[in-house]
Amino acid sequence: MDELPPYVISGDRGGRVIERVNTALDVADSGRLVRIEGLCASACTVYLALTRVNRVCLGPGAVLAFHQTTDIKTGKTNPKANRIVLSLYPASVQNWIKARGGLTAKLLVMDFAEARKHVRVCP
Repeated sequence: MDELPPYVISGDRGGRVIERVNTALDVADSGRLVRIEGLCASACTVYLALTRVNRVCLGPGAVLAFHQTTDIKTGKTNPKANRIVLSLYPASVQNWIKARGGLTAKLLVMDFAEARKHVRVCP
C-alpha cells in the first residue's frame, strides 16, 4: 500500500477546538503525517497531540500560536477547557506556555527556532 500524502497545515488561524480534535483523530487514524509549514494558531495547535504517535513535524516556516479557549456562546474562557487543551501538548510545550503565564487572552507565538526544540523537524 502506498503511503498517504502528508496533511499540510499553513495559514491556519484556528476555529472550534472540538472540530480540530475530531479532524486530528481522523488524520491519526489514517496514518497520515501532519506537516506544519506555516501558521498554526489557536485550535490548530491541537494537532501537536499527534507528537505522541510521531505523526507531526515542522517545516522551516512553521509558527505556533497559543491562547486561552473561549466559549463561542458566552465569549468567556473555560478554565477546564484550557487545562484539557494544554494537556494535549507535549510536556516541553506545556512548560514553555506555563513559563509565559499560561493560556491567557494574550497570544503566545512560538517561532520555528523555538518550536523545533519541542517538535521534530520534517525530513
